[in-house]
Amino acid sequence: MKIPIILDSSTRPKYQQIAEQIRSAILARQILSGELLPPVRELAHQLSVGRMTVSRAYSELEQLGFIKSTIGSGSVVCEPSGAEFGRNILKGSEDRGPFSSYEHTVSKSGIRSLATAVPDPMLFFGDELVTYFADLRGCDPWLFYSGETLGHTELGSALQTIMSEKECSVSLNQIIITSSLENSIQAAILALTKPGEIILVQDPLHMNKPAEFAQFIGRRVVNVRSDFQGFDLNKLEEAIKRTKPRMFILSGGITTPFGKRLGEKQIQSILGLAEKYDFYLLELDTLSWLYFEGARPQTFYQFDKFDRVIYCGSIDHMLTAGIRMGWICCPPEITLRLEKYLLLSQVSGSPFIQLALGRYIQEGKLDAHCKRTLPEYRLRRDTMHRVILSSFPNECKWSRPEGGLTFWIRVPDQVNTRILAQRALSNGVMFCPGFRVSNQPDADQYLRLGFGLLKAEAIQHAAKKIGDLISLSLK
Repeated sequence: MKIPIILDSSTRPKYQQIAEQIRSAILARQILSGELLPPVRELAHQLSVGRMTVSRAYSELEQLGFIKSTIGSGSVVCEPSGAEFGRNILKGSEDRGPFSSYEHTVSKSGIRSLATAVPDPMLFFGDELVTYFADLRGCDPWLFYSGETLGHTELGSALQTIMSEKECSVSLNQIIITSSLENSIQAAILALTKPGEIILVQDPLHMNKPAEFAQFIGRRVVNVRSDFQGFDLNKLEEAIKRTKPRMFILSGGITTPFGKRLGEKQIQSILGLAEKYDFYLLELDTLSWLYFEGARPQTFYQFDKFDRVIYCGSIDHMLTAGIRMGWICCPPEITLRLEKYLLLSQVSGSPFIQLALGRYIQEGKLDAHCKRTLPEYRLRRDTMHRVILSSFPNECKWSRPEGGLTFWIRVPDQVNTRILAQRALSNGVMFCPGFRVSNQPDADQYLRLGFGLLKAEAIQHAAKKIGDLISLSLK
């Protein structure tokens, strides 16, 4: 058997390119279960690479369950079991949403997932951060005790540096370190609103989590529609007059899931509404570091003259999801109210971890990580955009993201993305149907494609498959 594999001259290891293209061929049924792959020596000669390169590719495929290698018998293709496994995962997540090991579990099943919008852990040099933990050997034992509720000052100073790069002047007593973005959102809602009060929530936004949490604790939620251009300010003001909200939760920097930045004029207008109608803005800024063109995205916090903005940042979304570290910037009087809530809920984070992370940031490792990974994410964005242009029906509508990790796509009225998601699973591909991130009546006409976790070759295959399925649905 001769497998059509094309190796490029990029920095991606050749064994990964080989494994990825064989995996694509198996999932696309171009190579069938029971077929023998070429012997290592034969494929190495065909591709002009070393035998160890092919051997490593085969080893990776075997670990993922795509082939079974036996001495003397060669490498036999196995029947991919990922589709059925993925259907069970999707069914279980309909009510509770993706769980913590969702992507890892799905990937092991052989499914290509475009379902989430998080950075790729394979691009994170974990050893660098571990070095800072190792450097703390013999440290003060009190570092392993409870620390300050607002967080370790060394990490706070590092976050000051991050905020200054966003043109935000922040004192240490305005920074609160939390265990995650979700923890920041919950703290702000609980500390600054009361049961029965109304919270406006941008829609779509962050897997519906802010809205669901607010409703869970007895707040009344009103969803405010946004699109690629941001908000319709007239409709927004009408909603504010009608509902008299206590808080408005929205994304800043790079808006999710559109991958767009809000212009200064719209930012200033929304800030003016917050002052005029007396409500807080809870700004979720997770991906403003990840912009592909133009100037750095602007945030609400940097223009806030009225002390209306509570800024929530996330180190998770800059490094990798398992870091579990977020922060809040807010006016000093709000800091006191948040501190009281945190004393009741988490007491403090780990001083040891916060100190190591603070030094990691202060010595430029976070900045180096962002600069190193940005070109790879741009490549993945551009790859997905080319596939959408060539493989999606003309009736689909989308906009090329300026930053972030997702495409937000409207499909024709005849296509329901919940049904499409099930069909995609049977073809070994997952995406995020619109209802998972939006409460709008037409949510089933949208889908979100994330390009953060897959390499360019896998994105090309997975996105094309989704485009082909949309086209089939129109026939």
